[in-house]
Amino acid sequence: DGMTSGEIVSGSEELCEGEQIGTIESEQNATSDQGGLTYRWKMNAEIIENSNSEQYAPSPLNAGTYVFTREVMDDCSDWTPSEGEWKVVVYEMPEVTISGNTDITAGESTILSASGADTYLWNTGETTESITVSPTEDTEYSVVGTIGGICADEASVTLNVTINIAVETDDGVLNIYPNPVETNVEVRL
Repeated sequence: DGMTSGEIVSGSEELCEGEQIGTIESEQNATSDQGGLTYRWKMNAEIIENSNSEQYAPSPLNAGTYVFTREVMDDCSDWTPSEGEWKVVVYEMPEVTISGNTDITAGESTILSASGADTYLWNTGETTESITVSPTEDTEYSVVGTIGGICADEASVTLNVTINIAVETDDGVLNIYPNPVETNVEVRL
């Protein structure tokens, strides 16, 4: 019979949950000399309701992988697939948090651990899930966590550092640490 099913654009798109998916374009519209040309779209082989159009704009989708295809029929033929398929990969949006002890004494180290994503980049340059730090003054640490290489979230935490003053006497000599001191030190003997 005189129907061609046409073709949709083939390719793929990656995006984050909640983002609008681009319109899937018709590379070549179907033709029919019989009349009654009707389109329908499928997502992962399931028919999409109310999708009788040459192109299709999907609604935002939850995380997952989705394959869109188009079919065509006319008054004389049954549903016939169009050429091509469009794949959409949706990644969840990370919610990055940092855990660990945020109060330390100068000279101590602590471990900060990030969670909620697949890959991490700390402001220290490290790319591990956990980092060991030993700041000598109050310091802010931040990390960007990413899922799918494109969906990112940032978290930060400030480490509060207490500086303990140590006093030693050694053969009658008084040693005070740290030296120099940023604030006043009162020594009573």
